[in-house]
Amino acid sequence: MPRGRPVRPKWLKGRGASLWDEVVAFAFWLTIADSYKLAHWCDREAFFENKRNRDDATAADRREHRMSGSELGLDNAARTRMSCTREADEPDKYLD
Repeated sequence: MPRGRPVRPKWLKGRGASLWDEVVAFAFWLTIADSYKLAHWCDREAFFENKRNRDDATAADRREHRMSGSELGLDNAARTRMSCTREADEPDKYLD
């Protein structure tokens, strides 16, 4: 199993980088092996936050983005399939 927290690629800037920080803060299950998929998801999420981009996106664009998020465990159903749980009394070492 890969170990270590995801490492943000240098090319991820702006809102994508901010989203990266938000996700890494709560997504304790992600590892260094998820770095580039997470960077792609953050970049696309920043793209979709712009109304014009969102309106121009195709159904395939939206589907790909949702699938990437699901593969990363960013929705409840995906985390359940991944058996990605934390004991209630386990300290959260990633959140302040």
